[in-house]
Amino acid sequence: MVVLRSIFAPCVLVAMLITSPSSWASDFRNATWGMLFDEVIALHAGELPADRRIGYVAFSSILADLEVEIFYRFDADEQLVAAGYVIQAEPERSQMALDDYGKLNQLLRKRYPQSEEPRQLFTKQTFAQDPKQWGRALRVGQLSLAWQHEEPRTQISHTLRGNRRALAHVLEYTAILETSQSDALDQL
Repeated sequence: MVVLRSIFAPCVLVAMLITSPSSWASDFRNATWGMLFDEVIALHAGELPADRRIGYVAFSSILADLEVEIFYRFDADEQLVAAGYVIQAEPERSQMALDDYGKLNQLLRKRYPQSEEPRQLFTKQTFAQDPKQWGRALRVGQLSLAWQHEEPRTQISHTLRGNRRALAHVLEYTAILETSQSDALDQL
């Protein structure tokens, strides 16, 4: 019997390594959904978080020549469920924010060529017919831009919204719940 245990022990260890989150392909940068808070912090070894609170941590970085905040969100069990990039801009820079959105969207469309075209969502049609006025429409809260794509384990969204106080440009990667988890959520 001792011989059987020594034969099966390595098999169990290999099976555990194959199914552990750290062995999966990454879902966002070098992180995988389900990683623990401390594991994600370790991915940014030596970096000080720009923001850290319960269920959330963020780091300053550069993405496509843009200053961004990389953020990670965790569930109640401290497992990674979403991550992404936030770019904050002043309303006066609305046209530049639109250009930055377009630049990132081109990169996303190259990476995910089968994805949908970005949508322009207007709350009022005042500026809808004149793309030269879209910066102004964004600045006064009449325009939002949105793009979305789904991979097997991840939903990706790219949005730009604004108002007279601030503009927020967000590229977010969100874990897709397993069927058993989503069925339980449907009952709520």
